Amino acid sequence: MSLSDWTLRTSWEVKAEAGEPLASIQIRELQTYIRAGVDAWGRRGKEQPILVSADLSLADRFHTAASTDRVGDDTIHYGLLAKAILASLVSLETHLGASNITLRQALEYLIDDVTYPVSSSTTTVRQRILVDPDKLRFASITLTLPKASLLGDGVSLSKFFSFPPTSTAATWGVCLSIHRLRVPTLIGVNDNERERKQVVIADIDVDMLDSDADMYTNLEAIVVKTMEASSFETLEALAMAIATQLGNQLRCEPPGRRGWHLKVGLEKPTAVPMSQAARVVYRTSSRNV
Repeated sequence: MSLSDWTLRTSWEVKAEAGEPLASIQIRELQTYIRAGVDAWGRRGKEQPILVSADLSLADRFHTAASTDRVGDDTIHYGLLAKAILASLVSLETHLGASNITLRQALEYLIDDVTYPVSSSTTTVRQRILVDPDKLRFASITLTLPKASLLGDGVSLSKFFSFPPTSTAATWGVCLSIHRLRVPTLIGVNDNERERKQVVIADIDVDMLDSDADMYTNLEAIVVKTMEASSFETLEALAMAIATQLGNQLRCEPPGRRGWHLKVGLEKPTAVPMSQAARVVYRTSSRNV
């Protein structure tokens, strides 16, 4: 089945379609360097660290590998998978050029390029394992740039695939995330909160973002500007204001033609003294922004 036959959904819908995994193989935050995307100042062509995470839910349990204590054809050798991912990233500039690779292009190249032996008895026949419906029920791959944010913990781009038994329900999704932006903000209802700013932490997810553009530095700037100008009493009002400003920007971008879903999470670490943080989450989409 061609990827053109699949349906674009939110990441939550893709995961729900796949269902609970019978077994899964994961690689978390494989570290290397890449010359793709833009850095925290929006500069292109700069080498920066990258973390790669993969989550592969198998179509069946790894019975043979578990019973024989050997890596067999019913599982995935995570060591070989990690090496294949690193090798693919090394070849990225050779195939796509060295100066203008977007984060989305790097993600798509990785998905297309990473292969894995079809059988443990031979390495000559290989399969694109990240999109292998014969072996998988669900797959996700995430590229994280931990230094691509001026005030946060980085940005990430994730792609998700659902491989249900019937091809009619095949879905995919893509999500851009800005992690843990820390911005001094005037927010709160108490008298002391009206006198000075406190740190508010923002997490932003732009789901169904089907675009090659590296827009995360512009989106971060919009979030920071909105929070710095805040005089709201409630996180709920601030979250809606952030979503409105982001929506105005996204309507000017290519994904505005296909739609998008926004999730804005806001935390006040000092709001409740005996709690790590108070948090609210606001969701909206291109249909109602």
